[in-house]
Amino acid sequence: MSIPAGTKIGGAVIGQGCDLCGEGNVSMLKKSLTAVIVGYVVQALALLLLAAAAGVCIFAASSGTLPFVGGESGTVSEQPYVPPAESTPDETSAESSDPPEEESEVTPEAYLAALEDCQAGLPEGCAVTTDPLGDGGSRLVIGDVSRLGDLSGCTVTARMGFLYITEADGVLRVYDNTLTDVTGALAGTQQLAARDAQGRALFEKDGAYYVFESGALVPSDYDPREDDRGFEFNYPAYLGVQSESVRRFRYGNAYGYVSAGGSVIVTASFREAFAWGEEDVGCVIAAPNGREMLYFYNRRSQEVSRSYYAPDTRGEESVGFFYFDDGLTRVRIRETDADGTEYFREGLMLFDGSLFPLPADYTVRAYSDSVILLEKDGLFGYMSSRGVWLTEPAFIDASPFYEGLAVVTAADGRQGLIDRTGSYVLPAVYDSITNCSDGVVLARSETFGDVLLLKIAADA
Repeated sequence: MSIPAGTKIGGAVIGQGCDLCGEGNVSMLKKSLTAVIVGYVVQALALLLLAAAAGVCIFAASSGTLPFVGGESGTVSEQPYVPPAESTPDETSAESSDPPEEESEVTPEAYLAALEDCQAGLPEGCAVTTDPLGDGGSRLVIGDVSRLGDLSGCTVTARMGFLYITEADGVLRVYDNTLTDVTGALAGTQQLAARDAQGRALFEKDGAYYVFESGALVPSDYDPREDDRGFEFNYPAYLGVQSESVRRFRYGNAYGYVSAGGSVIVTASFREAFAWGEEDVGCVIAAPNGREMLYFYNRRSQEVSRSYYAPDTRGEESVGFFYFDDGLTRVRIRETDADGTEYFREGLMLFDGSLFPLPADYTVRAYSDSVILLEKDGLFGYMSSRGVWLTEPAFIDASPFYEGLAVVTAADGRQGLIDRTGSYVLPAVYDSITNCSDGVVLARSETFGDVLLLKIAADA
């Protein structure tokens, strides 16, 4: 067999008239074929090594171990954000810092010893404050309960900073939060479950509105169509305060929102509107099918939600509706059971319209001061707005938080006072304790005596 001259095989050039079967050419051919095979093997091994290296990089990137690749994936979750340090609420695993168990020998002395004694008078430059406990440096001190006179056989009610003391024979005495007897000054008035735009308690007399200042009644320009905050109970001064940047406005009998510059954000077409929220979201009420529903709008006039319902009542049992507090507001959710029967359950909505996760089988009883009051099987407990138990559900009764404090009732019917960490300020040994009302708390006990607490802050 002959091959044309100049033909290359494996890099060797066949000479003129060369016979392929020649002895020398056979040897050269074998060497050339071997070189070709070795070259292909080396290339294949190199490709395998490159593939292995790529796999290692992909694995390291996905686990966040490469120094130039972040540890989080780029997936966007549709679930509401829950801080990693505080897990989603769970009945069995959520941590709690419940108050210490009360025992029969517990007495108030140690708790009172931790408070400043101001029975001789408040420190110079300090005044009673309506701000929540801890905000702006506010603190609790012991006041002079004797300034309220003889409390034997009396019942005491606290209303927006005024203490109404009814004696056994029906005689009424009234004191303000400076512990001054104002019975005569308020004669003939009726205190309303409302405040003016400055947060002062309102009184009505002869069809006119008044506030109490410097020991006297002063006419008020309160207009319920403009200044009403939507509730009918003794709510704290800071609840429902109007925003300066976005205000509700009324056109005829309809309400909407307008910016400080005069631009309409939400057209006045709703039966009610509430103070613009701290999350830059406002709540209005409409009744498209005869049932009052809550609609929420943001500053860009965009509808955030229109899926939830308003409460049936406006008393203390509905605190937490209408206004955002630490990113949450209370809502009613319409449900239908397996038989087609309609019912409502309560929840908390985030400012983006999604629902906040709550532990199963618990009922929301209140939401105030960024604390959720939950109830299950007749027992009450408190949870933070981040889903962490502050106290386990162990109380047979409990109030919402007002001004950073809440009254709780232990299994034996005695009452105590806790702060927003879930710790006792006063142990559960008292017969009765008033809710904190414009900085005043009165705890009463036949065994341990009466205690007056004042919430004070240094004047600005």
